[in-house]
Amino acid sequence: MWCATDATAVTWFPPFFHKNFPWLYSYFMSKANQKLGFIKRNLKASPQELKRLAYVSLVQSGMEYASTVWDPHLSKDKDSMERVQRRAACWITSSYDQTISVTD
Repeated sequence: MWCATDATAVTWFPPFFHKNFPWLYSYFMSKANQKLGFIKRNLKASPQELKRLAYVSLVQSGMEYASTVWDPHLSKDKDSMERVQRRAACWITSSYDQTISVTD
């Protein structure tokens, strides 16, 4: 049986999780964009409720995890998250008009 004598010798974070990796948040947002593209391609003619359920299950859950692991304190990080949410809201409601706000 293995036993660590020094508590600082064992790290429980994944190897890519470190404060010197600012690209991690963009990695999570890239994955969110990929997942959104996947469900948009495969659920084209689906009802609105099914689109919303797929978004919440696959995309939103990953973005919530990313925001807790890597706090989006930079405005560019917040904007990238909002872009994904805006694209998803337009797709779910099927309203792509430039004058309509999806948050109202």
